[in-house]
Amino acid sequence: MVESTAKARQPNCWLTIRPWRKIMPDKQVWDITEALALADTWQNRFDGKNMPEGFFPQLHALAEYLHDNGQVQRAVDLLRSESSMGVSRFLGHRLEHARLLSRALFDAGESDEALKLVEYYGSRPYLFDDLNKLGYFLFCRSAHCLATHDALKLAHCVTLLVETQAGMKDANLIRIIQQAGGINALIRAAGSLDFSTRMLLRVFGLAQRLAGKGVAAGVIGRGLHFAVNILRSVSRLKGGNLVGLLPRRTPGKVRIRAMVGNNHPVVVTRAMGGIGDLLMMTPGLKALARKHPDREVWFAIPKGFHQLFYGFESIKTVDIDHLELYQEDCFALHNLTECPASRVETSTLPNVKQNRIDIFAAAMGITAKELDSVGRTPVYTVTDEERLWAISYLAQKNLEPGQAIAIQPYAADAYKNYPHMELLATKLARDTSVLVFHNSPLQGYENENILKVDNCTLRQSIALLSQCKMLVAVDSAFVHIAAALAIETASLFGPTNGELFTKYYDKCHVIHGHNVTNCHSCWRNKFVVCPRTHSNTSKCLYEIDIEYITEEIFNSYPEFVEEKATTIDESLKSILNFAKEKASSPKYSGGLGRVKFCISGIRWVFSRCFLTQKYGKFSLQIEIFFFNLLHFFEKPFKKHRHMDLLLVQPNGLGDAIINKAYSDYLIERMHFRKDRVLILATETWKGLEKELHPDSAVFFFNKQKFETNFLYRLSLYRYLKKYYFSYVLCNLRWKPRYITDRLMLVISGRNKAIAAHENSDHAQKVLFQQWCTKKKMNCVDVSDIRSEFRRIPQFYKHVFGKIIETPPRRTVFHRSACLASRYVRGNYIVLHVGNADVRRRWGVEKFSQVGEYFANKGYQILIVGGYCERDLIDAFDQKFKILIDQLHLAVSSSKCNTQSLGIGVF
Repeated sequence: MVESTAKARQPNCWLTIRPWRKIMPDKQVWDITEALALADTWQNRFDGKNMPEGFFPQLHALAEYLHDNGQVQRAVDLLRSESSMGVSRFLGHRLEHARLLSRALFDAGESDEALKLVEYYGSRPYLFDDLNKLGYFLFCRSAHCLATHDALKLAHCVTLLVETQAGMKDANLIRIIQQAGGINALIRAAGSLDFSTRMLLRVFGLAQRLAGKGVAAGVIGRGLHFAVNILRSVSRLKGGNLVGLLPRRTPGKVRIRAMVGNNHPVVVTRAMGGIGDLLMMTPGLKALARKHPDREVWFAIPKGFHQLFYGFESIKTVDIDHLELYQEDCFALHNLTECPASRVETSTLPNVKQNRIDIFAAAMGITAKELDSVGRTPVYTVTDEERLWAISYLAQKNLEPGQAIAIQPYAADAYKNYPHMELLATKLARDTSVLVFHNSPLQGYENENILKVDNCTLRQSIALLSQCKMLVAVDSAFVHIAAALAIETASLFGPTNGELFTKYYDKCHVIHGHNVTNCHSCWRNKFVVCPRTHSNTSKCLYEIDIEYITEEIFNSYPEFVEEKATTIDESLKSILNFAKEKASSPKYSGGLGRVKFCISGIRWVFSRCFLTQKYGKFSLQIEIFFFNLLHFFEKPFKKHRHMDLLLVQPNGLGDAIINKAYSDYLIERMHFRKDRVLILATETWKGLEKELHPDSAVFFFNKQKFETNFLYRLSLYRYLKKYYFSYVLCNLRWKPRYITDRLMLVISGRNKAIAAHENSDHAQKVLFQQWCTKKKMNCVDVSDIRSEFRRIPQFYKHVFGKIIETPPRRTVFHRSACLASRYVRGNYIVLHVGNADVRRRWGVEKFSQVGEYFANKGYQILIVGGYCERDLIDAFDQKFKILIDQLHLAVSSSKCNTQSLGIGVF
């Protein structure tokens, strides 16, 4: 990196489309000119676009900075433009937007508009996920009511301030009492207050007086007020009738007896999603409708979620944003915006015992017996028109209803995602058609048997799901939808307790990796990293093996296997068609050609079996036995080529460089011929073979295809069977382990050595050593050595003893550079964005934070990656191609059609 004085700071272009986390500099070092320029940029660039959730805290920070530095009108303009950026999709940010905008409007002299905002939110407590957030709006509304002598509205504000924790927030209740001239004056100004409100208000006043008489008295007084408030909060969350929190049309108390004889509705409010939670509320709503057969049940939710309840005749959906409720208008109010499930789960972590269906029902005042009468299965209705549309859609794709498997690969929170879902989809696509669902264009999943459903509406997607025979999904809304549609489901759970979430879903089978990682449901959220990986990736999900998932699916749903067994007629037809087509080929003419034709036919038949059947734990033995059988028939027509050494390197470039030092030293000391040395490696360092092993043969194979494609493995086995090796060395055993085991079994060699370096218990080590002894392999246990710089040398020393005692010098290699000088003129920094092991990848977002910091200092940003990092570089391309100069380091010489950077690796 070139060192020089940093350039003068200018408005940072990285800030405009960065992943929106902590991108705002410290306010103390801000320049007001830069802040104004950034506000203009955001208003012009993002107006009318739906921005991601993490963007809005940064906009609010910028608006606050402008407001606090005298640019009140600019703050107002910025916050007004935020309304068109999709802030209403996120309830917490929407409330903060309303608070900041009303505050700025007051200071800008636009009191009328500010008062409309304050009145709207201050009179609707059911819009708040935490009633503490009501404090600001209630204070402003109360101050205005005191000034205008509006006793009715003041009474409502005082009631909410006293009966919720909002009065304690920022001492709002104390400030109102002081403005009114004392508690008695406030009671007189508010007119008729309920007895409980007056009592709590006087308890609060007593606490304040005791606080002035000493510490002990103050603690007693405040503790009394806090205890009373907590008791009321608990009763509120347990499903009591909260109609008393609503404003009144006329003074006086609304009598319950007067409400019994009328037909006012029962109202349930929920100002946000998600879809899964809304569906888990449906059993409680159904029971509530049965409990009140003579009244309507209104479910007030955002309009975008109304589509979930088409055909649910027990309730009436209402747009909560246009709902104005008074005590006289409804018989009962159950507020689920202040989420009872989150409160219960938070208070009982990590030993959560209650299912959310039960919690939501209890919050509506439904008993367990009443819920039993309607069942605990979510409610969702697919209309006849939607069902016909789905059947027609599948017919256009040559699919029949009940034929495909559905996959829902992504949850709303990334920490719930299964990292290997694409590989799982590819494997399932061997046996059947697969539909992959997402709400935006999907990357990857390219397979002739995979249909990507990423351009349909939510209800269309659910209609297609209803025509699938089973669902494989992460912890997402589709698990609950499938339960409502009675579809067989295999759900992948990690940090959350899948058995508890799907407790009442008879057709749902939960798969998790807790047994592999020796952990349990930690109930972490997106703001807490996994304690095992120290990142957002959940280890309990990452470690779930694809083979384990498919085995669980086949064991849990045996009818799936039986269905495959009925396709024997189709397989026989395929065999006959194959024979007719190939038998006439000149390639198979003559006696030797007929033998080759028979061998090819046997191989093809077995490959069809492997692509359509499940062998469970015996798949490895069957595959190796089948290959050895073919090799036995092919052996008379082939001759082995003798080789001195085979190095199996299923790891990345770093390990390859360390291995190179020892392999070069070994070749020299053992007098191996370099043209009789073969390196078997993955494609992680493809393109550097001439620098690492210029005189030896290097064979690269695709690890993903090897794991999922039987025919690809078979072709690799045939290639390796051409040779007979004096030494076969493998100093890394893959996870899953069967990959390395398959390779080592089919390789012909006199001396085989394999390392057991992954963490395992004593019993696993013993079993592996016994397996190696049975297969006549030398097992080298280096599992206690964590560092590659010590583990790899120890492996070679164990195998070759004194020959390798003297540590060899590490080799340096260099590639020529052809980089335009403008990239490295002045300050620059190089970001290497990838790693061969996805568990060690740092991620685009964190590299973006580093890049933003240095770009802000005036540095050029050079993004560098290798053959296997193209996916990450493409992610940078999509996010930053407009704003920064980028560099692709194309390691593969066949694809080196862009500028490349020379590197020296030590």
